Amino acid sequence: MEELRAVIAPIAQRYFDKEEEKRQSFLAAKNEGETMRRAQEDLAKKQAEERKGDVDMKDADKQQPSVGQDMDMD
Repeated sequence: MEELRAVIAPIAQRYFDKEEEKRQSFLAAKNEGETMRRAQEDLAKKQAEERKGDVDMKDADKQQPSVGQDMDMD
């Protein structure tokens, strides 16, 4: 039994090493994908906030009369 284990052990170790490498590669790709997704969400939120701010500023400009409009020159 010991002789059999001695022969099989290096083969099994290579197999387990290869499986661990696959697992680590999968986890790295998954984490990278998650990081990219979060970055895209953050960018989209930032752009939406900037657009909202631009619209709010335009609305404020429309509501405020210009200096010459309020004065009667009679």
